[in-house]
Amino acid sequence: MANLYITEFGGLQADPSSPGMPCPVLPSLASQTVVFTGASVQSAAVGALTRLVRVLADSNCFLASGANPTAVTQTPLVANVPEFFQVPAGQSFKLAVITRA
Repeated sequence: MANLYITEFGGLQADPSSPGMPCPVLPSLASQTVVFTGASVQSAAVGALTRLVRVLADSNCFLASGANPTAVTQTPLVANVPEFFQVPAGQSFKLAVITRA
């Protein structure tokens, strides 16, 4: 089994000492772990205030998103490489993940 770690953020904020380099605002709003295998598995819906998610999978996988997503071959993720995605606010947005061979 593998894990997809999802961290939710309310947005980005520019660092005054590094103009043009926005960073997620800490503390995070929430986090969840989705255990996945060869079948598509959905996360819980992200929070209403979430605008940005950081995802990290500990195994190569495919990611899908939406109100009721099913992962097949949409967005490939490489193991142990974090990715950031903007998400629509207040829409019961979920992520789905499946193992990639």
